[in-house]
Amino acid sequence: MSKKNDRLPSLCQSLNDVIGQLVTGVDGEFTAQDVSQLPLLTLGAQLDGSWRTRIGQRATKAVFEAIKDIVKSVDISYQELSDSLTLVNRSGRKVTVALAADPDVVITEEVSEGQAFIKVAIEIKGGTDQSNAHNRAGEAEKSHQKLRAEADDFWTVISIKEMNIAVLKQESPTTRQWFDVTEVLERNGDSWNRLQDRVRVAMGI
Repeated sequence: MSKKNDRLPSLCQSLNDVIGQLVTGVDGEFTAQDVSQLPLLTLGAQLDGSWRTRIGQRATKAVFEAIKDIVKSVDISYQELSDSLTLVNRSGRKVTVALAADPDVVITEEVSEGQAFIKVAIEIKGGTDQSNAHNRAGEAEKSHQKLRAEADDFWTVISIKEMNIAVLKQESPTTRQWFDVTEVLERNGDSWNRLQDRVRVAMGI
């Protein structure tokens, strides 16, 4: 073993000690705000990105479950899988709401056997820090642009409280419907009420 390798355990111990002091030195619970400060450290950017990814994944799953519950609240038969819910709407067409890679959720309608089109593309952004709001809106726009020629409508679920909605619309001009992520997750407020109405219309129920 080289001399450098001989010193590796000592280096790891030192790094662990520093990280331990960082975590235990935080007054109270270690929060998202604390994580947002980690880019100041060598590995902070990586940890911060991982944290934001987990926030986004949790928000996407929770919003998807909320949308499914909107559908289930209507007296109509449906078939449910872990990543989709399908029904025959009042017009006799098969409609599906499903998790997707990009954008996060899509509502599709089958127009003929094996052929369907995207009625709604939904992008979900779970972060609520104002400093990164415009970046999130820009990311939503990039996602929507990928389906601009294929989808009929585009929605974005994002933190809009205390934000200038006109500025967000400039960041994502493709978005036609904006919903506040906190209100949707709490299932309360104007955004939640509008989302319920829009989902029922889009699903044809």
